[in-house]
Amino acid sequence: MRRISQLFVVLILAGAAGCSAYRDGGFERERLRDAVKRGQTVRLADFTPFEWDRVYYFAGYYTPRAMQKAMGTSVWFPEIAFFGQASEGDWTLVFLRGKKVQASVSDMSLQIDFDMRVTEWLPPKEAVFTPGEPNKGGWISLKKLPNRPSQPPR
Repeated sequence: MRRISQLFVVLILAGAAGCSAYRDGGFERERLRDAVKRGQTVRLADFTPFEWDRVYYFAGYYTPRAMQKAMGTSVWFPEIAFFGQASEGDWTLVFLRGKKVQASVSDMSLQIDFDMRVTEWLPPKEAVFTPGEPNKGGWISLKKLPNRPSQPPR
């Protein structure tokens, strides 16, 4: 009960400060979901109204400390701070320009996942994916197009 009260206070304070739980920078979730459902190849840059030079992918059970270590900068999500880590099946995309976080997106309602290695990052021209067939639960895995190798950490 005490943890629920603490989370409530954190969310109230975040709302009062004018911040959203996800600082998504206007990432166009619905457009991405619709394009994936139509089976279209998607370039993440087409769904981001902000400039970025790399996007990181984190899968479930990643802690804020591990994210910071991989990126060299921090990103904050109230539910990760509350529970200590993301849950199994959760994913997070973090878009950076230099060392500055431009946006962070984590939305399980999209029912998509990315076929990338955890902590892998891609520049905009290589963050291009094609959707596979939905699994039994309706989730669609987005596979990185061939000949688009991931980049080593900077």
